[in-house]
Parts: sequence; structure tokens; C-alpha cells
Amino acid sequence: MSSLLFENPYLIGVIGILITGMSVFGWLQTGSAWAARMSIAMVALTAFLIWVNLWIVTDRESIREMLAVAASEVENNQLDRLRARIHPEATERVHQSMAQLPSFKFSMAKITQVHGIELKEAAGRKIAYVRMNVLAEAESNEKSASGMRGKLAAWVQLELEQQNGKWNVIDCEQQGPQHELLRHSE
Repeated sequence: MSSLLFENPYLIGVIGILITGMSVFGWLQTGSAWAARMSIAMVALTAFLIWVNLWIVTDRESIREMLAVAASEVENNQLDRLRARIHPEATERVHQSMAQLPSFKFSMAKITQVHGIELKEAAGRKIAYVRMNVLAEAESNEKSASGMRGKLAAWVQLELEQQNGKWNVIDCEQQGPQHELLRHSE
């Protein structure tokens, strides 16, 4: 419920406008002072709820923000900042992926779609599973393949854990870009 309330200001705005509209209509039809006060209260309540909605940052919103910043860091080849996003107990797959990054100079990296963010809390740990599609364009830094450019489209699943208010990568999985569609057709 909190994700619905705090992650969707448009929903709150639409509901608030509808209820305010009904109370204004009631006031115009009856001329009642009670209906006028209700209309004013609904405008104030709607404005307050939208402000609260924009002020509170949920876990899903902070994960989306972290992913956007990480994509920007990949695009700008800021590998040290990316390494800071790795969990101390990260899997070997994560370390192997990070070891491959210096071999490329990225000119574009973006998240094309986030399919889902699943949050779990167990034993005082906050864990998130993020499924998304990514697109990157890079040039090889290797001497044997110098100047070779290519694009990569992939489906990626990340396992994240929150530590000291920051989300860090524990594990990653990469498949072909249609993997999410194939998962749902099974």
C-alpha cells in the first residue's frame, strides 16, 4: 500500500481532484457552508498528500535512482565509482563482470526498461531483485581488437542489498534481451 501511496503522485492527484470536484459540485448545488469548507479542505489535503508523496523516497525509487546513476557512470567510464557499488560479499560473477569493464570504452549505456523491483526483508537485511533491459555501445581497449565497436542489448537481473542506506550489488545475471518475454511465455 505504501508503494501505491508514495510512488504515484498522479494517482493521488487524480483522486484528490475527483473528490474535490464532487465537493465543489455539492457546494455549488446546495450553497452549503459545510460543502464549501469540505472543498477547501480537499484542496489542502490533496496538495499536502502530493507534497508528502514527492518528499518521501521509497526503496524502489532509491533503487531506480541508483540504477540511473550507475548507467551514467558506465557511460562515462567511471569504474572507481562503479566498484564502490559492489557489495563486500558479492559473487564471483559480479567480480568477473567488473574485471571485464576496463577492456571497453563506453560511449552509451542506458536502462531501456525496468521490468520489476522485488523487495524482501529477512533477518534485518533489505534485499532487492531488479529485472531490466539494458543497452550499451562500446569500443574495445584491447590492443588486439583496438577500434572495434559494438552494441550490446541484454536482460539483466541484479540482486542488491542495502548497506548503510546504499544499495550494493551482490549478484548479477545476464541473458538475451528477450529473456523477460520468454520467462512469461513458459
